[in-house]
Amino acid sequence: MVLFGATLATGYTGYWLTGGFHTGVFAGVWLWMLYGSFIAVAAWVMIEPLVYHRTMQKRLQLGLAEPMVVNRFLLWGVGSVLRFVMVVGGIIPSVIFDGQKAQLRPDAVGWTLLAVALVGVGVAVSYSLTFFPTKGYVQFIEDRTARVPKARPIDHGDSR
Repeated sequence: MVLFGATLATGYTGYWLTGGFHTGVFAGVWLWMLYGSFIAVAAWVMIEPLVYHRTMQKRLQLGLAEPMVVNRFLLWGVGSVLRFVMVVGGIIPSVIFDGQKAQLRPDAVGWTLLAVALVGVGVAVSYSLTFFPTKGYVQFIEDRTARVPKARPIDHGDSR
């Protein structure tokens, strides 16, 4: 985490000092250090809740986890996947057109912004349900989970 923070700060500082924020050109080592740290952190935030979701599913089968907690890891993971798509998708027009602001076609930028905005709605819904689930959603998850058979305890025979 310290490495990500240092890389991000270095990228911001280098991009600022070389005039990147003033010109708006997506190019140079500082920009890619900055954006690379965005992508790396987004990937980490995407992978971790999905790994925990898988672990929590196993615990749920053993009766060691609550259904809503398991679902929250899934929602957080889905929101994070969509967030990763936003981070990567936001730079696509600049990469396609060699990072030159003047060469960006308005229709490519418009479609990219529309797609990223729609994905952003998915992020907002996923994160909202993760941290502020509605009563109806909680009931839906509990009802759905009640129908899933749980693992049976292992019978070790007579323990005498």
